Amino acid sequence: MAPTTITTSNQGEAISNTGGIININAPLTVNAKNNTAIAVDAMPSIQVSTVGTRATHLQPANPQIIRLNGQIQLLSPAALVLLDLSADSQINSRLNISEGEMLLSFDSPHAQFSPVAGSTVGSKGALSLNFENGGLWQMPLTAEFQNDTVTGTIPLTVQSGGQLSITGSGTIQGLVSTTLEAGNSQTYVLVKTENVDASYQYNGIDELQASTNTPGYKLNIEQQTTDSSGYLLGVLTREENTPGPRPPLPATVSLSYLPHQALPVSLIDQLTFRQLLNNMATTPDNSHLQTVPWVGINSGEVSSADSWYLQVSPFLSNLKGKDYNLYSFDQSWKADTRGLGLQLLKTLPEGYVSAGFTMGDSNGFTKGLPESVQSNSNYRAVFLGWSRSISHVDLHMQTAYLNGRHNLQQSIPNRQLQAQVATDLTVAQATVRTGLAIGDWRVLPSASLSWWNTQQSAYRLTVDDTELQISGGRQHFWQATPRVDLTSPLMPTVSPALSWQITADLGHTTVIGEKNMSTQIRAHDQSPVSIPLASPMLDKHYWQSQLGLHVIGKQLDAAISYCLDKSQHLFSQAFTASVSWLF
Repeated sequence: MAPTTITTSNQGEAISNTGGIININAPLTVNAKNNTAIAVDAMPSIQVSTVGTRATHLQPANPQIIRLNGQIQLLSPAALVLLDLSADSQINSRLNISEGEMLLSFDSPHAQFSPVAGSTVGSKGALSLNFENGGLWQMPLTAEFQNDTVTGTIPLTVQSGGQLSITGSGTIQGLVSTTLEAGNSQTYVLVKTENVDASYQYNGIDELQASTNTPGYKLNIEQQTTDSSGYLLGVLTREENTPGPRPPLPATVSLSYLPHQALPVSLIDQLTFRQLLNNMATTPDNSHLQTVPWVGINSGEVSSADSWYLQVSPFLSNLKGKDYNLYSFDQSWKADTRGLGLQLLKTLPEGYVSAGFTMGDSNGFTKGLPESVQSNSNYRAVFLGWSRSISHVDLHMQTAYLNGRHNLQQSIPNRQLQAQVATDLTVAQATVRTGLAIGDWRVLPSASLSWWNTQQSAYRLTVDDTELQISGGRQHFWQATPRVDLTSPLMPTVSPALSWQITADLGHTTVIGEKNMSTQIRAHDQSPVSIPLASPMLDKHYWQSQLGLHVIGKQLDAAISYCLDKSQHLFSQAFTASVSWLF
């Protein structure tokens, strides 16, 4: 079924039930920030008044993406809210469970529950949290909730007679909004249960893990009984000898991370550009006609210095990043790229010169993060190459420039944030290559060294009436790549004018220098404080391989290749095809 979005702008309830069952069988988003998202009530004579992904506890779970932003009210003993939360679900609500029961059953570690301060479970109410399949319970750690000087309404209060039930092994995540000196601690009130005896315990709380959204800070959960009330406390500690950044965003902003952190466009462009460089590199082949890797080795006829080649090359690639850590979130993303390359090559007596142009577009998205990010991108790139043969060694020089334009969308509970980010990449690369024969096969070892410069533009976001200024960034690094190419002998076909061959290569790249893009954030133009931002890093080592099939004629060559790149956090595969015309 199609997703449903409900938005309220005036007083009232987005979803209201006063008897019977309202089933949720598709993704649901409710934006009612200052109003009521769900209200469940019933006359005394009514036995059932349910809103949920299933009608009763006994039915099988029916996980859906549920995003609620607004108050949830249960006002009758017959009231039941029963939600099975799949990945990317977010419950950002103030709870008013006067009577009845609310059950949240988490089906993914990335389903999120963030009760708004002032949430209450009444004397005849019950709140059940089922973390059997993980789940994230986020609690604010702000000055108003400090244990020694509580000045505001605490996040969750369970009144005398009310029930809070916790099962399973999810995660309590503290949202850090202050800066502590190394080794210092601060205690915050998370939950208060009224009118209990001295032996009261929060059953099931020991099975939950504790974490924070900021590296360098540790959260411990403690229980305490004072003045006939039971308290669930969070003890925040700044770890010794851990420089960790300040909180990633200002405390006034309810945002877990920024779009370019969740979907690292500069890193994705670097990996895409490296793939394009390999495909567009015009490395000479010693004894055969100089040409590009997509075309391969021609029939072996020696060309004149007046030969020209025009190559047309479509390509399709898939890039995946996984197992990163972004402020304690497990970060992964995927980008699909497609485009078209054109290259013109002119042979010289002892080498050649070439020029190429590539254009394409890409779609990317995050996986597993609570606030999903998507991108629609396009790019343009130019390549210039020069080669010269000296004895049995070929020297090839290449310079290239890529410009990427990225439209990023980050989904938060009440709307989507929009950001436009530009990237500019410049590369200079030198390659030395030689060749040797093993029977009818040719082995072509090479070594290349490249210098990379990456710039990412600044951009602005407005979140919760706060304008955020994100600075641009610059990154420099070197890449060293030894590579071995293997070329089969020419094979005949049914036509004497055509032949074919197989090529394969294997390379290993080492990255030296700055491996991530450093950026900063300010809360507004006049803010004196700049907060450094984390971003995913390039892996130090990468493996690259390619397998190609080439069909070679007198004036037209055709080729298809499969390319595979692999590193600790990245997996990339690409399909390329080409047609080259000699004139």
